[in-house]
Amino acid sequence: MPNYYDLHGSSTRVAWYPQGRGGPVRVGGPAANAPVLEFSNGSLDVSVWGDDLTINQTPIGTFVTAVVKNTNIVPGGVTVFGVLIPDANVSSTNSAAIHTVGVLSIHRGTSNIGPGQLEAYTTLKLKGTAANIALPT
Repeated sequence: MPNYYDLHGSSTRVAWYPQGRGGPVRVGGPAANAPVLEFSNGSLDVSVWGDDLTINQTPIGTFVTAVVKNTNIVPGGVTVFGVLIPDANVSSTNSAAIHTVGVLSIHRGTSNIGPGQLEAYTTLKLKGTAANIALPT
């Protein structure tokens, strides 16, 4: 099982550390072994762990969702990124090519905007590598 996924596509970069990024542990940061998703798309650049990260094992891979932006402008407004992480077989000395998809969801919240769909989705083709890398201690 890889401990690092490096994915990119359409101005988006995603790093997934399913067993954490290692140490040293920083105040206010994740534990050394806590799963972390890093997301960057030019307007957002965040690291997500803990309660803002949801990990679901499915028959088609692991679906990871991360709250990447909360907004106080519209109550309940939130931006969530989801990525389907495929299973991969890698040794300690090689990596595997990965092709997958991500979804950026903007939830408009329930406000006085009126009736209609509450989420808008943007799908992203992502590619990159899965590997076992040496993590800091």
